[in-house]
Amino acid sequence: MKKFIILLLLNAVCIWAAANTPVPITTLTGNIKDATDGSNLIGVTVYVPELSEGTVTDADGNYTLSELPKRTLTLQISYVGHQTIIKTIDLSKETHANFVMKESNALINEVVVKGVTGTVLLKDASTPIAVLTKKQIDGISSTNIIDAIAHQPGISQITTGSGISKPVIRGLGYNRIVTIDDGVRQEGQQWGDEHGIEVDPQRVGSVEVLKGPASLMYGSDAMAGVVILNPQPAAPVGQILGNVSSEYQTNNGLFDYSLNLQGNQNGFIWGGRYSENLMASYLHSWSFLY
Repeated sequence: MKKFIILLLLNAVCIWAAANTPVPITTLTGNIKDATDGSNLIGVTVYVPELSEGTVTDADGNYTLSELPKRTLTLQISYVGHQTIIKTIDLSKETHANFVMKESNALINEVVVKGVTGTVLLKDASTPIAVLTKKQIDGISSTNIIDAIAHQPGISQITTGSGISKPVIRGLGYNRIVTIDDGVRQEGQQWGDEHGIEVDPQRVGSVEVLKGPASLMYGSDAMAGVVILNPQPAAPVGQILGNVSSEYQTNNGLFDYSLNLQGNQNGFIWGGRYSENLMASYLHSWSFLY
């Protein structure tokens, strides 16, 4: 017990020290114009996929992104009726970037998919990719995270109960599929029939499913594909957020709840979550024949 208390105290000291350690940050500014007449574009979206942060241009076509880390980031510039611009910028060397946007007749622009190996344009991906947002996942009636994604084309599941489900991509599963949670491989579902995904579904922010061989990037286990579970985005700079969620299912008497608290102070991102599942015992039904 004494060792446990000492470890908690050391952990608290480390968190306090990290929170008070200044992180190198910078501010990126710039202007965005139209390529046809050179006029300033109002309301252009400037987005940083790696940080899930963004802004829009003002009446003069200017934008400002503050509290950015001094490292290489990807900027996604998008505007209705114009071609999307994707540019990588080193914020340790540049703090000002102007853009000129060309008009586009295309109805659908490029989509950025963020996975464990970095940011990849969907058109450049070598395998089909299915992406489910947090809103889509919450709108699907399911008993676990794999049950939620099993409704997508080409994806199914092997299940032995409401809490145990294994992903199946085009007929292959177990150790032919790599499951990654927040950049960490989850190999528990590869063992036996009674081992499911060891992930709290409440903390999943989005899911990406690579439907096809991806062994070159993810190893030999990715013969059938990869299931990438992304966490929910961090809190905005200078804010502390919290939420409480709960669920009840009448079929198996399932009741679960999840408590979450996170913050972003001076570039130090922290967070914690507690979840618990409670299920009722099986009920035996008796029938009598006369």
